[in-house]
Amino acid sequence: MSQLINRHLLKKFIKWPSGDQVQDVFHGFERTRHFPKVIGALDGTHIPIKTPKKDGEVYINRKKFHSINVAAVCDHQMMFTFVCVGWPGSTHDSRVFKNTKLGIACENIEKRKDFFPEKCHILADSAYELNEFVMTPFKDNGALTKLEKDYNFYHSSTRMKIENAFAYLKGRFRRLKYIDMHDPQRLVEFITSCFVMHNICLLNSDTVEEYLNDGEIEEPPAQEIEADRDADVTAVAKRRAISGLLSVFN
Repeated sequence: MSQLINRHLLKKFIKWPSGDQVQDVFHGFERTRHFPKVIGALDGTHIPIKTPKKDGEVYINRKKFHSINVAAVCDHQMMFTFVCVGWPGSTHDSRVFKNTKLGIACENIEKRKDFFPEKCHILADSAYELNEFVMTPFKDNGALTKLEKDYNFYHSSTRMKIENAFAYLKGRFRRLKYIDMHDPQRLVEFITSCFVMHNICLLNSDTVEEYLNDGEIEEPPAQEIEADRDADVTAVAKRRAISGLLSVFN
């Protein structure tokens, strides 16, 4: 069944916003906490698995359990629009993202136009590197200005959509709390099929608060990127400009 879902439904139900959908997503995120031109919220999540027969040690994450690290983006309605499944649990979230089509597009002028129209961006936490198309929070070194603190608040409140999406996913498909499979290919197919079915459920108005509560599990702590000193000046200026725009709502 997982194979059939991946073969026939994956591209139909997990797809990046395009056309009129782009403005719908922009407006949807803006209604959340005023954050402008957000095309999606990015995060990683760990799916606990049985110890693989081969190279088991690379699947051990920072919480010391075996897992698959999944990178995903959702829209303002918690619909997954991008999913990358398969990286072992020891892999840093930032590295997983950089090796996805979306991460590669951030660095490629020709490819980025397919993902980031109108110079939009996705929101991500401090486990990811700041760039023009990935807006992260200001690093809290104990000396943040009010402008920076307010930006972080709006950023976190908006990005919460992806955390809620993961909670709904795992609450609805509880086998994702521990998958007893050895075959890596079957693992990837099964996990991906759950993301597809999550979207199908949302399209059919299947949102039950119980799923949100049941799906909340403790994730390995985010491995924060060291400051933003190597960030592109354009990205730094863009984040500063957004901070100014958001200040009018205080």
